[in-house]
Amino acid sequence: MKRAYGYIVALLLILVGVASAYAIPYQEEMTLHTMLESTASVLTTLGDYSVLNPDGITDGTANIGGSGISWTGSYSDSGWIYTGTGSFGGIPLSMSYSGVLSGNDGSDIIVTIAGTGFLGSQPLLMNGSTKWFYDIDTEDYLTMAFAQETKIGANSFWGWVVGAELTLGIGAGVVSGLVAGGAITLGTGGSGAPAGVVAGIKTGAIVGAGATVATTAISAAVKTTLAEDQHSAPTTPATPSTTNLFNPNNQGTLVTDDGGLYADDMSNRYRSTGSYAGGTFSGTTTTVPEPATVWMVCLGLLVLLGTKKRKSKFQV
Repeated sequence: MKRAYGYIVALLLILVGVASAYAIPYQEEMTLHTMLESTASVLTTLGDYSVLNPDGITDGTANIGGSGISWTGSYSDSGWIYTGTGSFGGIPLSMSYSGVLSGNDGSDIIVTIAGTGFLGSQPLLMNGSTKWFYDIDTEDYLTMAFAQETKIGANSFWGWVVGAELTLGIGAGVVSGLVAGGAITLGTGGSGAPAGVVAGIKTGAIVGAGATVATTAISAAVKTTLAEDQHSAPTTPATPSTTNLFNPNNQGTLVTDDGGLYADDMSNRYRSTGSYAGGTFSGTTTTVPEPATVWMVCLGLLVLLGTKKRKSKFQV
């Protein structure tokens, strides 16, 4: 049945003539996903710190203030650089991040993450990595593991965010993404599960003419309780499957072929929205408003109405 479905979709692609070149090199897409993942995850830890307020410097909330955290940076197939500034928990926040990619096509690829900054008067230090696992059968990168440790303040409060990710090639009529505080769908099967999912960051599924293909990394994430002592990372959770994509605790990052960047954190408290082109990116991270329905509909329409496409492999 699965093989037959693949043949049908492949025939459809031939008939409508939508096979085309890949819009962005997949190594660049890896760096963008990692940038979104790490910068969203640090806010998860900072939010816990701000609510706990152990140094008495925040307003006791996990809210991003003003017009949001503004960020800019650059990316390439070898890494990325990020700078962000704004207000968090009622005090100034500044962050500088970088990621360095190592590894070659046909083998596992690692992006090493390092960051510094200040939350008010408290220095920040972030370290982590993502590992994209090469699947020899599909000749693609279907899954990724993520881990980031954050140190807050001279008196050192520590926290981890760890995730296991499924990388999805997204097409109209399948699923557009899981970001911004909830699942955003363009079509589901009768059971509520996606009607079709194509895994992999190098290839995607185009199921009709005029569909933007995006790549979404869906992460089953866990975090540690903020502690005054440095501690080990938690055990990596199981990689999400196509049956639990809509778990509200999943963290999502979305990179669209038409230059869109989107992400949320595992607590669904923060939303990043930006764009990339020609080796640079920029955007804003805000607190997710309630309800998020309007945002979800708008993003679904954005993905549906895009026009760029990529060459496809099929795995459903």
